[in-house]
Amino acid sequence: MEWIIGGGVALVVLVAIILVRLNQSKKEAAATAHSLEQALENPKQIKELLIRNQTFLQLGNEITQLENLEELLISNNKGLSEFPAQLFGLSNLQQLVIMETTIMDVPDSIGQLSKLKHLNLNSNLLRKLPNGLGGLQQLEMLDLRYNYFEELPEAVTQLSQLEHLNLAGNKIEQLGNELAALAKLKHLNLEENPITELPVGLSKLEHLQLGGCRELNPAQLNTALSQMTTLETLKLNECRLKEFPEAIGLLSKLKSLDLNGNDDLNWDKTLNILQKLKNLKQIQVSHYDSKILDHIKSTLSSVKVIDTVTGRRL
Repeated sequence: MEWIIGGGVALVVLVAIILVRLNQSKKEAAATAHSLEQALENPKQIKELLIRNQTFLQLGNEITQLENLEELLISNNKGLSEFPAQLFGLSNLQQLVIMETTIMDVPDSIGQLSKLKHLNLNSNLLRKLPNGLGGLQQLEMLDLRYNYFEELPEAVTQLSQLEHLNLAGNKIEQLGNELAALAKLKHLNLEENPITELPVGLSKLEHLQLGGCRELNPAQLNTALSQMTTLETLKLNECRLKEFPEAIGLLSKLKSLDLNGNDDLNWDKTLNILQKLKNLKQIQVSHYDSKILDHIKSTLSSVKVIDTVTGRRL
């Protein structure tokens, strides 16, 4: 009898939990819209608006009725050539994604979105950013991938809370040391840029991605890395390195290293340096010489070695 009663109570509790979760899911669904028309049916309820694949997107002043909107995504709208000024009336916006459009300029008024924490402007036609961007003092993530920047916009260096900066796939050749002013910067992605020199003074950086940066000055790369003693992840894939930076041996916190596509390295010298890294857990390599792969695995016996040619763990 006690077992039956106990089982009945458990069933009631389980049903109650399921009902609460269903109710929560319904509320979350009601708070999300996939078009402006749908959002305007219950404007005060909407917290997330996702607009995709609308070739001739037009946003009027009615979008400001979404006074509680926190997240806005506009993607794959090639007909959108001007940054929608109406967005600056969305005072509670925390995440803004405008990607895969033909927008070439961002208005200085972007600084009015004072609660913004995430700004994603990847895959547009941007070459510069306004000084007003520096007013986003709560911004933690900035994604500028696959635009046409030739240099770092000055306003970026004023973003005191910035932790993630993605500049991959641009045309940047040099980065000044101004980035060192970003005291909270932890993630920096510079992949696929013709960059020759890295900024120095990034002493708090934890994750650095340099994949496809084939113009790096070896001596300067070594100098810059020597100051990044907090690095945990380093991607040097497809950099065509001929000399392995000795400074990597100083990165005592390094856990993951990607050396895929650097077949001309002197592996005896490289492994002598890597053996100093007691916290290294994973290394990605590619080589068509099985003897070299075996040499890497036997030397770094406690490290997970992944052969990116075959995709297998050695």
